[in-house]
Amino acid sequence: MGENILRKIGGQYIAEALNTLSDTEKSKEDFMETMIELPLLGLVRFQYTSA
Repeated sequence: MGENILRKIGGQYIAEALNTLSDTEKSKEDFMETMIELPLLGLVRFQYTSA
């Protein structure tokens, strides 16, 4: 998918994905990811990279 999928999904799903991640302020990981099931799109992977 070449375009930004975040433009296609609702904010509640983004919040749901972020809530499944560890606390980014306490984590020692530079990269985290999670997968959630979205209506019409199926399983979608969310990735977080700390700056």
